[in-house]
Amino acid sequence: MMKDEKKETSLVKYKAEDLSIDFADNEYLSDKEKAITRNAINRGGIVKNDGRTFINKNNMSSLLCTDKKGANKVYNDLDDDEKFQDGNSKYADTSAIIKELSKRIQEPRPQLERERLKDSRNCINAFIDSPKLEKERSIESDRIQKELPKLTKKKIKCENIKYDQLTGETFDNDAEGHHKERKSDNPRKATDISNIIVTKKKNHQEIHKNGAEDSESLKKLAQEKGWSTEKI
Repeated sequence: MMKDEKKETSLVKYKAEDLSIDFADNEYLSDKEKAITRNAINRGGIVKNDGRTFINKNNMSSLLCTDKKGANKVYNDLDDDEKFQDGNSKYADTSAIIKELSKRIQEPRPQLERERLKDSRNCINAFIDSPKLEKERSIESDRIQKELPKLTKKKIKCENIKYDQLTGETFDNDAEGHHKERKSDNPRKATDISNIIVTKKKNHQEIHKNGAEDSESLKKLAQEKGWSTEKI
């Protein structure tokens, strides 16, 4: 049990309180009101090893200007990918919280409450944009760009691929890797070879010509062309 908990905890890279966060001021709020929001982020914010930022469920009520019951409802409505659990602590993705804040800001709520919600949104963005995290994202982007040209050969070698994974044709020094999930849509999967399908250049061009830029549309195109869908 202790071994599993240690493994789970290792997924947390930073705590928000360990980062330098440049919280913007809000002239309409009292020092006490601003402190509630900033403490909720500093004490409840974490960064996972994949760079995503989360807020402890127990701190959500302060950011959303609601009670525990209201925060629980928001948390329970999140998709599984928008939640993260570390031991007994539960966390919500900051992107999901910002989405909820934006919805609440546009509702007919009291002006002070709306101002606090705006402050929460700004403070969470400051957490996401903290200099250390921005630097690490930039470096990771450089690493991805450096790795991309090697992906097709890496995929072929790792899986001993000898034929076009869509058509079964033999390669004539024209093997290319196609991202099933586009790099621009999910940069974190850009260098994941499981997200790559190896096909001949002419077939790769056909895929892009038909706008088959995701697994669903690629599978549909493959069915129309009589290609295999096994690797999609």
